[in-house]
Amino acid sequence: LKHRGQVKPVGTLSIPPNSSITDTVKMTILNTGWHEAELNITDYPVQFDDSYYFTFNVAEEINVLVINEGATNKYLNASLAGIKFFKLTNLQSRNLDYSKLSNYQLIVINDIVSITSGLAAELTQYVENGGNLLVFPAYNANIDLYKNFLNNLGANELQAFENIEKTVSDINTDEFVFADVFENRKSNLKLPVTQGNFKLSNFASRRAEALLTYRDGTTYLGKYKKGQGDLYLCAAPLNEKYNNLVRSGEIFIPMLYKMSISTGRKPKIAYTISRDELIEADNKITGSEMVYKLKGKQEEFIPQQKIIGPKVILGINNQITEAGFYNLFLEEGKVLEKFAFNYDRKESALAYYNENDLEDLAGPKMTVVKGTARADFGQIIGERNRGIILWRWCLILALIFLALEAILLRFWKV
Repeated sequence: LKHRGQVKPVGTLSIPPNSSITDTVKMTILNTGWHEAELNITDYPVQFDDSYYFTFNVAEEINVLVINEGATNKYLNASLAGIKFFKLTNLQSRNLDYSKLSNYQLIVINDIVSITSGLAAELTQYVENGGNLLVFPAYNANIDLYKNFLNNLGANELQAFENIEKTVSDINTDEFVFADVFENRKSNLKLPVTQGNFKLSNFASRRAEALLTYRDGTTYLGKYKKGQGDLYLCAAPLNEKYNNLVRSGEIFIPMLYKMSISTGRKPKIAYTISRDELIEADNKITGSEMVYKLKGKQEEFIPQQKIIGPKVILGINNQITEAGFYNLFLEEGKVLEKFAFNYDRKESALAYYNENDLEDLAGPKMTVVKGTARADFGQIIGERNRGIILWRWCLILALIFLALEAILLRFWKV
């Protein structure tokens, strides 16, 4: 494995024919940004197609947006302020730029009373496109507006708000958010206690996955899959008057961290030549005359491009023929993204049909030219297309007869 000057030591694997195995190679990533890596094998006597190229991106920072309807939550601000690669932004719900929602890895709804239809539609689209949304409804939330919003996301609905004390008793450590967070899940963790919470509907079709559960078995924090993203719905407001989650640092901080880095979208690290003809990238165009270009080691071309919201779809159209790394840019020297292309592994498959198999597959409508035929292949194909050409033989015979006639006239005496 080659990566930025690092070469991992050679290992030996034994792989049976027509099968695969999974192996793990550890490497140290020291820098953010785009990375190129190359995996090589030595498989004598097959000494071709032994390299696999792939790219990946290490984000410089994780952007978190908190949407408020009033004052910001000081505990929420403090929880992420100490993590240097997290960038927290607080905005009021009435001052949102919907076109920039896709720039955030996590959006938190902080005690909003009313989710307008416009905001609901944009947040639904955000989740479907791979975003993570964490919702803390206000204690006096508009139930009808939240019902429409949550229905569109395939989540259980808010019902009546109850001013009763309830304690969280169970953590789902099998799910990604809390997996590998606690060394001992039976340790004396400070679990959240709420002084008020919403009852949630319990539709089996909504497929809620409980992350934190009350002692009575009802869900305190649930996860819902929607499109390529995830919705996290809390049954209680974030306001400390009703919920002490913000004071349970061993729960709250890793929860926010894992939700932020969670992704339902698995970015492709490599593409296959002639098979993957469309690739997706973030749209960075700011002017009408700007054009995306792809540049490899020996070639540069302008792909077909179609802008869809915050993304651009690039059409390759068989313009990539060599395996390797290709840089996407608008201005020379300013790389936006990197893509890796590899040859189709089917080209390395050594299985083939013999002559009898080909004859069976072809049937009577086709003729199989056997490898033992001692003839010019082009001539055989030409005869198949035009029939047997006899004019050469006619010319030769005419010359022979003319020669015989001349001989007879010269030497034949009557």
